[in-house]
Amino acid sequence: MGLKRTLWIAAVAALVVPWPAAYAQPMAGATAPAYYLSEFELTDPEGTKPYSAAVESTFTPFGGRYEVRGGQRVSLEGAPAQRVVMIKFPSLAQAEAWYASAAYRALRPVRQASATSRVFMVEGLGDAGARAQPSDAAPAAQQITRAGTQPSAAGPAEFFTGRARVDPVWPADGHINASGGLVTFEPGSRSAWHSHPAGQRLVVVSGVGLTQEWGKPIQQIRPGDVVWCPPGVKHWHGAAPATAMTHLAVTATVDGRNVTWMEKVSDDQYNAR
Repeated sequence: MGLKRTLWIAAVAALVVPWPAAYAQPMAGATAPAYYLSEFELTDPEGTKPYSAAVESTFTPFGGRYEVRGGQRVSLEGAPAQRVVMIKFPSLAQAEAWYASAAYRALRPVRQASATSRVFMVEGLGDAGARAQPSDAAPAAQQITRAGTQPSAAGPAEFFTGRARVDPVWPADGHINASGGLVTFEPGSRSAWHSHPAGQRLVVVSGVGLTQEWGKPIQQIRPGDVVWCPPGVKHWHGAAPATAMTHLAVTATVDGRNVTWMEKVSDDQYNAR
């Protein structure tokens, strides 16, 4: 096969490869993600609409995706920007390639004419970097939290009917994004109606308890039973009328919250069995 024909076949093959897939693959040697950040003030909201509508199609071929696009802001220090955008790329090289691409270069003047911006890129740690430890760091080891070292607390009256005791077991942290607590209900006591933004599991340890999902019948729960409360489902749980109940509650956390409290369970609701 002649050189000219070989080059022609290679050129055709390059054209028929889907271009998003070609650019979305990580580049050789990429070990950490990168972030494009833009803090800006709109000077022409109408003028920026063509940019907003088209810009995502320019960075997705380079593996980019929105991480932040507007959204609620909490200003802690300094003057806050009107809007913040953050785009994550598989590598800094791909982020720079997108910024220099013909497609984005054509859009950039639209953004610049309709907003004042502060734009920059930063390389992230990546999974390997985030977990890396100095060579002289102490190896990970088991930790034992001794019984009796964490104080019990009474269930707050605004969230419980009757007497309940909460014994913390572990908090949500960077290792497990869910807290654990032993809750003991005296006979007849129960929680208020509530829901969990990321769900909760209950493991009945002792006694006889009751639980109810909004709009459904009350169910009895006994030691060894495991109750899954899906995110956002309104429910309550507590002890049976004549028997105390203890359960382990494992509650996931999202955005720093693990429960949304509602109205109390009335006597009529509790006794409707």
